Amino acid sequence: GKNKKKGEGEAEETEESRLRREYAHMEGGVGLPVFYGEGLVKKPPVLKRLFGKEKAWATSSLTPLYFSYEDLMRDWKVMRERSQNKNRIPEKPPKVEVFNLMDVVTSLDKEQWKMERRAELRRVK
Repeated sequence: GKNKKKGEGEAEETEESRLRREYAHMEGGVGLPVFYGEGLVKKPPVLKRLFGKEKAWATSSLTPLYFSYEDLMRDWKVMRERSQNKNRIPEKPPKVEVFNLMDVVTSLDKEQWKMERRAELRRVK
């Protein structure tokens, strides 16, 4: 409820502690919470240099997940500073969500499996 009276000796809850509290409630304190900031993408320059596959990464961007809320906020700030249209990007991500890392890994595995399976089926034909 939003009918809490302010000034009863309780500090305003930060977004991070709210997210962590909701996560703990949702997952029963099990698993690793990872934070996701909507609209936060990173270009993978390191991989580009390592493998020299310029084309593979030309249009690719990664959606990073963070173990730390602070890291997410820091990267958002960096992305915003580097952007040409900084004034159009809000100071904080419009939406930060928290996921269970195990759920994320499981769903990535499923996607990977589906893609490999489709490739196999195409080869069989």
